[in-house]
Amino acid sequence: MIEDGTIDTAFDIAIGRLTYGFSVYRSERSDVQLKAGLHIADMSTALRLSGAICDAQQGETPPCPVDSTGTAAEDVTAPLPHFGGAWGYAIAPDWDLNLNLIGFAIELDNIDGSLVEFDADIQWSPWRHFGIGAGLRYFNANVKSKGSELNGEFDFEYFGPAVFIAGSF
Repeated sequence: MIEDGTIDTAFDIAIGRLTYGFSVYRSERSDVQLKAGLHIADMSTALRLSGAICDAQQGETPPCPVDSTGTAAEDVTAPLPHFGGAWGYAIAPDWDLNLNLIGFAIELDNIDGSLVEFDADIQWSPWRHFGIGAGLRYFNANVKSKGSELNGEFDFEYFGPAVFIAGSF
């Protein structure tokens, strides 16, 4: 138990994606692809407690005898595979509409997790292998763990705009 204390928390996440697409159907204006790759998630969390700390198991009651500060932090970098598909349509010679859907799910011992990403973009490509674009993103990552030291759940969801630079070879 903490009496007259504060709890400070921090959570930081950076997510990058590397994906390879293989065309299974291509026409002059349309392209359908199967995709596979990795999401790389770099996450860090921190928790800091400060105040008078009581040990309820030893029968201590307020006022607590010890002013103390405790800090715990954890950093994790996790590569998560994904699979999916994409459809691209050439609106004009240097304008494209692109839809992507990728995902992954796993159940391993006491850990269940899933990842889903849907992208809808419009891209302008002034040069053959370079483009800039804007669109909408939906991203959801969920991990649940039970029956181990890592009991808990992580659920991250984003829906909103995106601006990007694209390169191809």
